[in-house]
Amino acid sequence: MGGPCVVDGQTRPELDNFHHSRFIMDGTTWPTAEHYYQACKYPNDEVSREAIRRANGGMESWKLGQASDQKSFRSDWEQVKVDMMYAANLAKFSQNDVLRRVLLSTRGPIQAQGGLFWKTWNEILLERIREELRELGNRDELLLSERVKLMDAWRAAAGSADEHEVTIVTTWAAKRMLPQSAAPGGVEAVKLQGLDQALHPWVGDGIFRVDKLTPEVNGQPHYRSSAGGHLNLGIKHGRSAWCLDEVCSPSEVTGAAFLPVASGASADLPLGSRSWNCFDGKVHVEGLLTLEAR
Repeated sequence: MGGPCVVDGQTRPELDNFHHSRFIMDGTTWPTAEHYYQACKYPNDEVSREAIRRANGGMESWKLGQASDQKSFRSDWEQVKVDMMYAANLAKFSQNDVLRRVLLSTRGPIQAQGGLFWKTWNEILLERIREELRELGNRDELLLSERVKLMDAWRAAAGSADEHEVTIVTTWAAKRMLPQSAAPGGVEAVKLQGLDQALHPWVGDGIFRVDKLTPEVNGQPHYRSSAGGHLNLGIKHGRSAWCLDEVCSPSEVTGAAFLPVASGASADLPLGSRSWNCFDGKVHVEGLLTLEAR
């Protein structure tokens, strides 16, 4: 969606996706970047595309983009949508001299509006386009390279169809950083065996990897399975325990399975076979679980 951006202490309505800015794409003239972006959802539906193109303003095009024939909706949209917004803005600024000069007159970080996802990627794609449109000698090549890498990371995450990976990449990209993968203690992944997967489906294949979104909890690595399970150290009222559960609760010392850490003992990752407290559907009972470093 739209909204003016702030850069170098100034509000710039020209950087709004809803800002009127005629440009040509696919052999057709489009009134705003938002119009073209919404129409890209329906590549083989000329009726919907034309209705969106003729919409009265960016907001109206956005509404039509949500309401058009879903049967013709692009099946890989989640994998290409940031690239489509990038293409729309590149055309917008490269084909309009006044808008290009406005963008190139700025230098600092661009602050867009919206929720985490579009705020982040609108900022990044505009910062990328700004450098791409500068003359070679005036480009910040390092900044440009970093923005390209961030968008490449988003594309890879989106292609995996893993929403958590997309959230990870977006959260780090908001800081203009690639996801950090280094695990505290050096163990990047563990294999869990012994917990009832029928009762606890979030165990998945039993592989828990360091969660790049929150790699550390209470000074120890935080692991997450592809099915959404968590392994982390919990601390509450002076007590500590390693916890396995479908949610990560740093301030709890129980879960679907938990292993208390004795007072004064090391809270390091409990590798090997140990007796955990495991929930059997009614109560917690002792159960032998094995954690193996991968």
